[in-house]
This record gives sequence, structure tokens and C-alpha cells, in this order.
Amino acid sequence: MNTSTQRLCTASPSEGSQPSLDFSGVPRPELESFTRQYALRIAGNAPLTQRTAKATVRELLRPAEMRDLGKLDKMLAGCFNSEDYQEGVRAFSEKRRPVFKGK
Repeated sequence: MNTSTQRLCTASPSEGSQPSLDFSGVPRPELESFTRQYALRIAGNAPLTQRTAKATVRELLRPAEMRDLGKLDKMLAGCFNSEDYQEGVRAFSEKRRPVFKGK
């Protein structure tokens, strides 16, 4: 996973633009626990947003003339028009963790 993808998958509103995690600095005995926590953190994010973030990275890595920016626009609009988006807004205002359903 490249640094940009790490940031997209693990960023939270409270962290803003802090540097992403660097796996190379994790001591070997702690690597399994660290990796599990990292995966759980990613899994807790909104599925539609994760899908869109990954698609964005994939498209931006393609040559400019081959990028499907229209697809990304539709995916992004789908995120903002989703039930998960509304849940995220509610959870933020209620100061609780959101429960995303991928809808």
C-alpha cells in the first residue's frame, strides 16, 4: 500500500494531514498486533468512501489520457448522497463512532 493510499484509508477528521503510518519502524514482536489494529481501523471506515478513495488512487496512477474522471465523479457523488454520509454527519455531531452500512 503506497503512502497516499495509507492516508486515504486511515485518515480521520481529528488527524487532518498528519503523516501516515510507517510499517518499517514497527518492532518485529509487535508487527502482528500493529497490523491487526491497522486493518481494523481501515475496516471501520465508510465502505463507499474507501472504495472511492482506492479508485481515485488507481485512476491517478494511470496515464492522464486513460483516466476515467467521470467514473470518479459519480462515485464521489454517491458517497455524499449515501446513508453512510448522513450517519457520519450524525455521529460526528453526537460525538460517537459512526455505524456504516455501505449504503
